[in-house]
Amino acid sequence: MNGKKAQLLGLIKGVDSLIIPVYQRNYDWKVEQCQQLFDDLIDVMKGDYEHFFGSIVSVEVNRQKDRLIIDGQQRIATVSILLVALENLIKENRLDVENKRLASKIFLYYIYNDDAREGQNKKLQLIKTDQIAFEKLFGNPDEYINESNVTRNYNYFYERIQRTEASADEIFSAISSLSIIDITLDSDHDDAQKIFESLNSTGLDLNEGDKIRNFVLMNLTPEQQEAYYNNYWHRIEELTKPVAADSLSYNVSAFVREYLTVKTNKVPNEKKVHDAFKLYVAKNDTDISELLKDMLKYARHYDAINSARTSSEEVNKILRRMSVLKSKVCMSYFLAVCEYYSAQKISAQEFVQVFKIIESFMLRRLICGLESRAYNKIFPTLHNESLKQNTEYLDALGYVLMLKRGDSHFPTDEEFLTHLEEKDVMEMNTNNKIYLFARLEDGDDKTSDVLDKLLNKEYTIERIMPDKLLRIWRQELGANADTIHALWCNRLANLTIVSADAKLGNRSFGEKKFMKGGFGQSTIRLNEYIARCSRWTEIEMRNRQEALKSAALQLWQYPKSKFQPKIKGYEMHSLEEDFNFTGREIVSFSFCGNQLRVKNWADMLVQVLKILYALDSSRVYRFANNHTGMFYRHGLNGGEKIAKDLYVKTISDTNFKIRILQRLFDACALNGDDLEFELKPLTN
Repeated sequence: MNGKKAQLLGLIKGVDSLIIPVYQRNYDWKVEQCQQLFDDLIDVMKGDYEHFFGSIVSVEVNRQKDRLIIDGQQRIATVSILLVALENLIKENRLDVENKRLASKIFLYYIYNDDAREGQNKKLQLIKTDQIAFEKLFGNPDEYINESNVTRNYNYFYERIQRTEASADEIFSAISSLSIIDITLDSDHDDAQKIFESLNSTGLDLNEGDKIRNFVLMNLTPEQQEAYYNNYWHRIEELTKPVAADSLSYNVSAFVREYLTVKTNKVPNEKKVHDAFKLYVAKNDTDISELLKDMLKYARHYDAINSARTSSEEVNKILRRMSVLKSKVCMSYFLAVCEYYSAQKISAQEFVQVFKIIESFMLRRLICGLESRAYNKIFPTLHNESLKQNTEYLDALGYVLMLKRGDSHFPTDEEFLTHLEEKDVMEMNTNNKIYLFARLEDGDDKTSDVLDKLLNKEYTIERIMPDKLLRIWRQELGANADTIHALWCNRLANLTIVSADAKLGNRSFGEKKFMKGGFGQSTIRLNEYIARCSRWTEIEMRNRQEALKSAALQLWQYPKSKFQPKIKGYEMHSLEEDFNFTGREIVSFSFCGNQLRVKNWADMLVQVLKILYALDSSRVYRFANNHTGMFYRHGLNGGEKIAKDLYVKTISDTNFKIRILQRLFDACALNGDDLEFELKPLTN
């Protein structure tokens, strides 16, 4: 490795090409970084001094004519974009310039490569779509790619330069003052992968997806890099882009997190997806090309789910509805199910029913106020738990969900209806409220556009009996008007969908019924009963409540399952499973291909720890040092001996022992599904 002080423009001028390898991230600088750079250049112009612009790390190829940029691509690309903007403004006579040859000098020395292959005549060679956007800057502005970060930052510089009270010569002189440390690596002796990770260890510059791309592609040959990037990685990037139309960045990290959840049955830490990915690859000794093929397959499912474009229009309608709930927690499960369906393991109708069951599960839990944090335990293992039952998939799925207890349970009909009729619906999150009413209105109508009209605010959700009681409403409700109002005002039975043009306000029921846009003229099905009523009292609200409850039971059904476990005695549950072990007696455990009988949970803990110690003693010791309340270096505290200077406290509740093992399995990069417990059956 060699390093020396240099001028950035000197580096650019002295090479034929500055190549951004495909394993690098896309150009991602925002306007705020460009603004800071230009502000620094203004300071340089005022003070006439040199500005240090960081280090550029590269690998020399082709007898030093080309450079592969390992670190510094964002800065090199930004300065190149700035130079293009400056050159274009000079050519368009929009700037004062003393050196009449400045534009051609910029182009010939710092932009153009007259020794390059045809079609690659620019010194800067960015990644795929970034390079296409960069090349467009030399042509008709009408053909610029406006959704690119390259174009956005070019436009910023193009406008900012014109607002600056400086000549083109002064601006170019300031750019020339940017000094760097030019670090070149020896491709035969320096480990570019380790150097890259070291330079980016703070995580400030690279997101998890960028690091994963680097890990996958960097150590391949240039030909393999190009082939794998074009055939797999770039297609994965495109398929996993955020749905937002104005998004300028890829988000592979979010997809990889879901992909790993499917493969490992646990959710990686959002900030450590790269580490989890490396562990997965190492543990499975996976061929990179096969891995990328598999990731591309799941990326297609990911795109189909996000965009509601699966092969089933019924499923797509469910996905469009569920997208309103803004919940991504079931993505890993949906990915697994889409792949299962793709492999023709379930029928088209079963595929639809799976999504209906999950929709019911989530809506019922939402209405009952159950915590969504439980989903991170439920969905990662749900597909495998269903497969383990060794029966028809729908029966297995229903059985597994009905077994859930505590914060993870599937609310029964009775629980669901009680909460539905008593819930303060007007206090619900706006999107959740929109979903609820759109579903009640649409039923299974495949052509209705009520959801879109609610989202676009063409329809609104309004009270029938108003928020404030005027005299005419008090007369209609009778002596108990205040009590009735307090009880029913924000309940589902008193709410409906109306056109946004209808100004119902505090009008009497008769006015609301017969006015223009009122209930009598409404084409909305939820208003049919209301339109038939001659008044609106507690009696009418109770009647409507029962009708809505009946409709809700049909729309969000409790699962059915004919499945009965073949072994009605002992049960098997894994460490990874969302299961409450409190009060259950253990018979044996299975791990590493062996089944061992144990006396109790404490005995199990000791035996499993001894196996883990034999597998990876150093990790177990490190874990023990970080959990000193559970582990000791001697036996004076009554702990059970695992190994030399390692004792474990066994006096603790069962679920605490389970949590300790779950953390230790994570620390050892082991799959919790590989440890299974055989339990005695519950007695009445």
